[in-house]
Amino acid sequence: MKLFNSKLANAAYFFSISAINFIFVQPAISAVSCEPGTINRYPNTSLASCLLARDTIVKISNPQIGKLSFPCKAKEQIVFAQKSQFQSCKLSENIKIRNTTPIPL
Repeated sequence: MKLFNSKLANAAYFFSISAINFIFVQPAISAVSCEPGTINRYPNTSLASCLLARDTIVKISNPQIGKLSFPCKAKEQIVFAQKSQFQSCKLSENIKIRNTTPIPL
């Protein structure tokens, strides 16, 4: 009986973690909350622009420059390229751009 309970507990744990990852993590990766009636789309139906419903942090990863985060302001326009690549937004806070690569002498 203990073996059965242990296997049942492990299965429940596995499926609950999988369900949490499937339900919450995946949609959040590409979700942008837009104000109703402000959505503009490209002919391929990808998002072109909209007014953000709330402050949003856009995270971009580039192998050459690393990871970048842009805090975008609510009620302002966010713009994407036709291939769903982030292009611009009005920042909700100041950011600092630093070059951490040593300059060769």
